[in-house]
Amino acid sequence: MIDTNTLIIISEIIGWIYFVLWSASFYFQLILNEDRHSVRGLSFDYTVYNITGFTAYSIYTICGY
Repeated sequence: MIDTNTLIIISEIIGWIYFVLWSASFYFQLILNEDRHSVRGLSFDYTVYNITGFTAYSIYTICGY
């Protein structure tokens, strides 16, 4: 049987990894746009949905914590 504290630590590690990777996903598009000097290929809807989802998930997580 796994100790409750161990599960909490594993959950927090996975949560932080998820947060860092999701946050990093925004930067690759910014770097690509800077290299091309264009925003061609960037979906405005995707950007808005992603930021809205990130904000909503952050609020949900903070309130639940």
